[in-house]
Amino acid sequence: MQPGAKVKIVGLQSEEGLNLNNQEGIIDHFSRVRDRYAVSLAGESELKMIKEINLEVLEAPPAAAAVFDNEDEMMKKLEAMGMPPQMLVDLSPAQKKQMFEMTQRQGIVERARKMAGVTETEAPTELKEAAGGLYSWRDASDHVYLEIKTDAAKDVKCKIEETSIRVSSGSSDKSTIILEGNLFQRVIASQSKWHLREDGIMAIELKKVSAMRWLMVIR
Repeated sequence: MQPGAKVKIVGLQSEEGLNLNNQEGIIDHFSRVRDRYAVSLAGESELKMIKEINLEVLEAPPAAAAVFDNEDEMMKKLEAMGMPPQMLVDLSPAQKKQMFEMTQRQGIVERARKMAGVTETEAPTELKEAAGGLYSWRDASDHVYLEIKTDAAKDVKCKIEETSIRVSSGSSDKSTIILEGNLFQRVIASQSKWHLREDGIMAIELKKVSAMRWLMVIR
């Protein structure tokens, strides 16, 4: 099952599951950690984690755009999703294509619309998995919170810069990259922080430059 496929939930037996049966949604991603598909349902801001056996494919995902050829239409969608136009200034053609394809995924657009606007205070919400379970994250009004599973016995480091993040383990001459990439938006590096918990989880707190919603952590 590919992201963007339209599916129907079937055969769930739990009390909560019975209420989900026969509902239709869109595949967002597959979680290798939980061995389940994340399904976006209409009117629901939280993704539902469903086993493959309980999903019936109704429609294949729409074909992704082969080339980046409609920047005006993309900009309208990105602005509607809360992204300022200036964010595209430094994007490479490949990154622009990725952003264009992102706007074609119904699940992402639907969640972005539900997250429109930023409030001063927000109730804590459950972290959501990303990158196939590599890390989990939560978006708040002025911060982004990440949790990364690591081996507490290793020498783990986190380097946070204005536009990028790099998490690695091991010595400087022989390090292993755990997570690396350009951030969705700029952060204030001096006010961002991280620590390694006793359970081996690296907890990261990124301070946003602009208080707007993040659709992802790494772009």
